[in-house]
Amino acid sequence: MISIIVGTHGGFGKELIKTAEMIYGEQSLATAVSMLGSDSLDTTTAKFKAIINDLPKDNQVIFLTDLFGGTPFNVCAQIQATSPQRFELLSGVNLGMLLEALMNNNRDVHGLADHLVEVGKSAINKFQISSDEEDDLL
Repeated sequence: MISIIVGTHGGFGKELIKTAEMIYGEQSLATAVSMLGSDSLDTTTAKFKAIINDLPKDNQVIFLTDLFGGTPFNVCAQIQATSPQRFELLSGVNLGMLLEALMNNNRDVHGLADHLVEVGKSAINKFQISSDEEDDLL
């Protein structure tokens, strides 16, 4: 089983999980860690460690963070370094990635991480109207 920890600045992660639950139903495997403006590095680290300590020891964990190099990402990188076989870390979390993680949490965490990178990339698209279709959309 893979536990999902969404670590973000502010309440973005918490709201992302709530939105995923609107689509996919209530989830017990996803938890948010919100780094508030008043949180220190130590406070943020303690938040992540408290959640990890409550997880079954045999659960693998995937961290989905908002910003590469941000404090939540950096804290998770330090945690991942303690047990790379148990943890994976991704940045740039989006709703598609989270939904896919929830639907595929029976995989190995490393395979899931590779899959989520592709899902995250494919979720970013530019909409273009071709000149043939322009009249049909108006």
